[in-house]
Amino acid sequence: MPAAGYVVLLTLGQMPAVPAAHAWVPGLAEDGRIGLYTDALSSVSGLIVLIGSSATASLLDLGLPLKVLVLLRL
Repeated sequence: MPAAGYVVLLTLGQMPAVPAAHAWVPGLAEDGRIGLYTDALSSVSGLIVLIGSSATASLLDLGLPLKVLVLLRL
């Protein structure tokens, strides 16, 4: 059950953060390049998710005490 609570809290935290990040893109982008900046933001976000998921999967393959301590630290 604690894992489900973590997922709910993570989802609730992302709900305001993602639209706020996407709202900044037009202010940062040069004229005519909003699509490029939006795609770059999405690509970097996907890369971060890929790296984080791979690191978490690697930790799950390790011994129990170490993975619990590291994952709780995140």
